[in-house]
Amino acid sequence: MELRDYLMPGEYILGIIRNVDVNYGDFKNFAITNRRFILFNTKKKRSLFKSQEDISKMSSVAFGDACGMGIKRKRKNFLTKEIQIEICGRLTFYKTSERMSCDDKRGFNPITLRRALPLGPPLEEVSRMIFSAFDSVGKNILEISKDTETGDELIDFYVFNPECVSEINL
Repeated sequence: MELRDYLMPGEYILGIIRNVDVNYGDFKNFAITNRRFILFNTKKKRSLFKSQEDISKMSSVAFGDACGMGIKRKRKNFLTKEIQIEICGRLTFYKTSERMSCDDKRGFNPITLRRALPLGPPLEEVSRMIFSAFDSVGKNILEISKDTETGDELIDFYVFNPECVSEINL
């Protein structure tokens, strides 16, 4: 079966990234829909007249009633080395430091995208695709940049439900 056969009614694909290392080698492909992230592997099925890719392994993380999500890009020498995506059940915005944190991770481990596999896109292109896909779903409300000795860490938060964001004056 193809990826579109696994979509729920009303769900549509915002973007597909192929040939990346997802969750430390468990998956090789990553799709974003308007409702969830889909991690999947494919196998080629060939017939005499056409070649088709079927899903061989799949997992998904639904946004559901999540408050939003955080996308962390770890960089070294101006190149993105890793992208982590966290689904947040609750977000806290610290006004004085203009910092936001993902407080309730809904029991999900972050989705990790690492170096591109051969024939895969560079992670800078992957992060641009993720941001453009989510510009239509959520609102990018804050970007935090941290410079460390080992490299840069950039964090973007997207809010799906502004009513669940707590504000604290710290």
